[in-house]
Amino acid sequence: MSAPSTSEIVMLTSAAPTDGIQEAKQPSQETSVCRPNLFHRWLRLQELESERAVTSCMVSPRSLLAFRFIVALYYTAVLIAALVFYKTTFFSFLTTISSTSLCVYMWVASYHSFMYCRHKNTNSIDSLFWVLKMGFWFHYISLPCFHSLITTTYWIFLYAGFENLPVYFIWVDLSLHAFAIFIVLGEVLLARYQFPVRFWFVPVLLLVLYMFLTWFIHAIWHYWVYSFLGVDLKGM
Repeated sequence: MSAPSTSEIVMLTSAAPTDGIQEAKQPSQETSVCRPNLFHRWLRLQELESERAVTSCMVSPRSLLAFRFIVALYYTAVLIAALVFYKTTFFSFLTTISSTSLCVYMWVASYHSFMYCRHKNTNSIDSLFWVLKMGFWFHYISLPCFHSLITTTYWIFLYAGFENLPVYFIWVDLSLHAFAIFIVLGEVLLARYQFPVRFWFVPVLLLVLYMFLTWFIHAIWHYWVYSFLGVDLKGM
């Protein structure tokens, strides 16, 4: 057997360290991308079970996917109709904001359910950058709180009947203020819902931010989004 030539020795010695450096660099790059920050660790997002968001104790993952996809399509149509009706005031109402959030969540959840049905894993959720993952879980957790509050507030304080209203408006109104709570309840019952105690501040924070929005709207356009928010400062 002949001895290796000088050129072969040079090629072998130059290739070996390079491969080692590349192998050493790759894990550190992945770690820097996926490493959670302090806020991520405080929320304990890593303790949330991704599989519970795409599976059900009552129906198959495909049935859960079908439910989410149908709801996403339906609420997309409802929001388009509401946008035509409310126009520039669309994003001033908590109802339309939360319904938009519900629609976005259903589309994203449909995607994750589809990926789970196709690949039988939760990589589509687990591989998300921590900000996107946090946004997904925030939507997931805040939906029952907001739609319970919206439905209760509307039917107790705001409902004034549907007399002399077009069918188009009645359909939009019922979809936003009545059907939504049943859709959210269906999502909670079908999916293996989880609500970590540390996430209690999410609905509260979003409500506080919305209150600032209503005050901003009143300061600029001089009207209250909801009449019961009005404060008579002259009588104080």
